[in-house]
Amino acid sequence: MVSRDIVAQLRQDITTAGDAGDQETVQRLRRELAEAMDDTGAPGSGGHVTEATLRRLLGDGAPDARLVLSEGRVGIRSGPGDDDGGLLVISRADLIERVGDAPEDRVLVEQAAVLDTDIGLLGA
Repeated sequence: MVSRDIVAQLRQDITTAGDAGDQETVQRLRRELAEAMDDTGAPGSGGHVTEATLRRLLGDGAPDARLVLSEGRVGIRSGPGDDDGGLLVISRADLIERVGDAPEDRVLVEQAAVLDTDIGLLGA
């Protein structure tokens, strides 16, 4: 399990790299933060859509990357397939259309809440 101190340090490092204009490092650190947040068991990890989940979807280079709900958990899938019976939540292309390819954290938090609410309304 990842400590909250590591999560806090990653957030600080993202800010520092962003202030320095190092977008490659920012993207790498955001992926690390997303993984750390999942490892903490924080509310919203696992079965729910989070800002970190959407950040990972945006960072996925596959043109057909998509967020899928399957067996109560959201995950990113790419490549051909029927999503193994899962429900398409949003494609990377649709997410970019909604929020742009480099949205502010606030925008992703809001979009995550919308998508999580949509899933809840479906009874999932």
